[in-house]
Amino acid sequence: MNLYHLPCRPLRWLARFRHRCGYGIHSPFAFGFVQSVVYEAGSFYAYPRLDALWAGARREGQTRLRRKDVRLLFRLANFAQARRGLFCGLDADGVVLAALREGCRKTHWSQRPEPGEKAGLIVLGEGWEPSAEMWLDAWAEGGTLVVCRPHRTAVAHRAWQALCRRKEAQVWFDLYDFGILFYKPQLQRQGYLINYR
Repeated sequence: MNLYHLPCRPLRWLARFRHRCGYGIHSPFAFGFVQSVVYEAGSFYAYPRLDALWAGARREGQTRLRRKDVRLLFRLANFAQARRGLFCGLDADGVVLAALREGCRKTHWSQRPEPGEKAGLIVLGEGWEPSAEMWLDAWAEGGTLVVCRPHRTAVAHRAWQALCRRKEAQVWFDLYDFGILFYKPQLQRQGYLINYR
């Protein structure tokens, strides 16, 4: 049985319970990431502003993301502290980009990779699958790649699995609603199913 793509929400929750809050994770990097980014419960300076933006976008029907998703994207940008960031398939002026910009104000964001330039943080929304190779070419060593809704369709699920098999993806986290890969050759290759829902 494929535990990565279970149809029923309670079954997905049970399949991911093993690494809840970092339990069973022995890598210091992975444990720290789960504790300080995925499950961070503290309050950040940007949350009130992002919550207001999210509520407005939700009322207007401009986003399907939950408030906790927007906060996670903020924490991911804050964790990555990338000089250059790329995003695809996301609202260029909306709540997602606001969360990414607030997370790291020094990051220069664009929607297209420049030839020969590498990005430390890449965030891919829906429709990234056909151009996956282009984004991987722009992925800097030591960087982070975030895929929104990697299990939304069978095609996206297969593309996500192919990303996880790539040599660049040393450590990956499958949160079901998000897939997060790290290009860190110094780490042991490992993947984690995390109960984020």
